[in-house]
Amino acid sequence: MIVKEPLPDFVVNDGQIAIYPSNKMTVFHSKQPTHVLKGTHKHTNYEFVIARSPINGFVRNGMKMNLAPGDVAGIQSGQLHGTELLLTEVEFTNIQFEREFLQDVMYELYQSRSLAMKEEPVRADLSFMNLIQQYIDEYDKKESGYLLVLKQLSITIAVALLRMLIVQQEKGKGDIHKILDYMKENLECDFSLDQISNHFKMSKSSVIRKFKESMGITPYDFFLELKMGRALELLNEPKNRVIDVALQCGFTNHSHFSSVFKKATGLTPTEYREKVLHVK
Repeated sequence: MIVKEPLPDFVVNDGQIAIYPSNKMTVFHSKQPTHVLKGTHKHTNYEFVIARSPINGFVRNGMKMNLAPGDVAGIQSGQLHGTELLLTEVEFTNIQFEREFLQDVMYELYQSRSLAMKEEPVRADLSFMNLIQQYIDEYDKKESGYLLVLKQLSITIAVALLRMLIVQQEKGKGDIHKILDYMKENLECDFSLDQISNHFKMSKSSVIRKFKESMGITPYDFFLELKMGRALELLNEPKNRVIDVALQCGFTNHSHFSSVFKKATGLTPTEYREKVLHVK
């Protein structure tokens, strides 16, 4: 999958960033120090930012973090992220995975397709950085069989990133991961804390407390994030009418969907298609 909008508008791509797309994964690699304008965005892909120079002012879900060289920050599908200020002379490698691909790998490792990532960045070791360089070298050389090598490396890199960044399931937190899967399976429905607590035989206060401890946000806010991630995915297909996307994401009318979508992304669904996807 080649990402339609591989880099947001506030990342200045004037020949300083190399793009390496392969099956289900794309690597963006700054070839020299570059600058990044202030701004935030979200998309359906999972994303991992690897700092190769200090990056101060990176934001994810409204929370600021500073990245040192070698730090890796994970970004969930549909999670708002970007920068809170102008970044100058920064170097980075950005890896994006197709949502379904990474969730399949996640399921093979942890038997769940919805797991939390660590809030703080983690330090990548030399072996992981060598994997990235191997991927880039294979792409550049394009020797016989390189596509097969890239396909295997994409799986190996995905596994390495998940091992580094996924919050391991602890005793007493299994219910939260089951709730995440339940939410994903019921995105076309309205949010109901009563229904969730009854289904999992937990009190509503317990669901909220455990969810905030594990995910850092309320169940309702996370459910909306999932809906917006699904909406972005459906809007990327021009054949899907906005009203049909709204209904598939559990909204009963166009205006409510547009209002929630604009609050989450800063654009209405129609504006998103025109300004981001360039579809009219």
